[in-house]
Amino acid sequence: MSRQRVPKGKVFQKQDEKIIKTLQELEKNCSDDFLVSKFEELFPEDWVKIVKRYEAHERLTP
Repeated sequence: MSRQRVPKGKVFQKQDEKIIKTLQELEKNCSDDFLVSKFEELFPEDWVKIVKRYEAHERLTP
C-alpha cells in the first residue's frame, strides 16, 4: 500500500507579483489577518487553491 502525498509545486502562479500587489494595497501597520483577507479579496481563485492544498495536507498529517 503506497503512502498518499500532497502534490508538490507552486500552489498559484506569479506568486511574487501577487503578494507584492497585495502588500501595496495595505496600510503600513496592518495585521496578518488583514493581509490574508486582502489577498483573498484580490485573488479569490488562488485563495481557493491555497485552502484546498492546506486541507489536503491536514488530512494526511497525523
